[in-house]
Amino acid sequence: MTALALDHLVIAVRDLAAAANNYTRLLGRTPSWRGSHPGYGTANVLYRIDGGYLELLAPLAEATDGSGWARGLRERLDSAGEGLYALAFATADIDATVAALREKGLDARDPAPGAGVDETTGARREWRNARIGSSTTRGVNVFFIQHDSPESALPVAAPLAEDGSIVAAFDHTVLASSQLEASLRLWRDAFGLDLRATVERPGGRTLHFLRMGASILELAGATPAPSEAKGAPDELGERDTLWGVAYRVDNLARTVERLRAAGVDVSDPRPGNAPGTQVADLKRGFSHDVRTLFIQKDSPQKDSPQKEPPA
Repeated sequence: MTALALDHLVIAVRDLAAAANNYTRLLGRTPSWRGSHPGYGTANVLYRIDGGYLELLAPLAEATDGSGWARGLRERLDSAGEGLYALAFATADIDATVAALREKGLDARDPAPGAGVDETTGARREWRNARIGSSTTRGVNVFFIQHDSPESALPVAAPLAEDGSIVAAFDHTVLASSQLEASLRLWRDAFGLDLRATVERPGGRTLHFLRMGASILELAGATPAPSEAKGAPDELGERDTLWGVAYRVDNLARTVERLRAAGVDVSDPRPGNAPGTQVADLKRGFSHDVRTLFIQKDSPQKDSPQKEPPA
């Protein structure tokens, strides 16, 4: 397979209108897309930014229990509540990608067509996607998508300000691991993500940073015991969790000011762990249970993402 790049992140929500209102304030951008998938039994709101797009996904009230996507989404909301739901990776040839994943022992499902229509403009987008069985991804929802419509079909989310206070791009996505070396074997060896850095943190925490296109996947977990580091089998029942997102901004002070003016509870800016960075945390209760960090990089460090998971 060619190197994987993040296509988009999916957040499971119950009330799509309320979530869109919150994320419009959080991102400082208006949605790129508002639509539904009658064949899936879901509706969504999308925000395209640098590095991919964010998808807010909710089940349609009229969806039947036989709709696989809607059923899975409802099961997630009932069992774990709202939050980060899936990672989607882009591919130019989904059939070749599925074949390559199966060779690596991953449960890649047959590609299926999909389509959506924007409820405001009537624009139509088409794609093919392939889901990966979560039994081979340590419980994380992962799928691959081949877009059959031009990139222009999903416009960049329009900014609500021009003062550097809006979210500019994805920086990294945090995955909390219950068995860190098993997760590393999955994402580095099976999926082929490039390991760019490993950081040991106080308190027995280890962070692995893997490149996924223009952004980073951060694996965060307890420092592995020697037996695990040698490749001990996964323990039955262990699962990893998509935990948080870090967004890049151009001016953190203005971002914090904008958010507070919009009624969003966010921390004061503080120095980040990586040189030349400042960070601020979004307080719990606004982002639909997604831990969220904002990062300003004054002196960008090549291949050196901010090494602090959202808190």
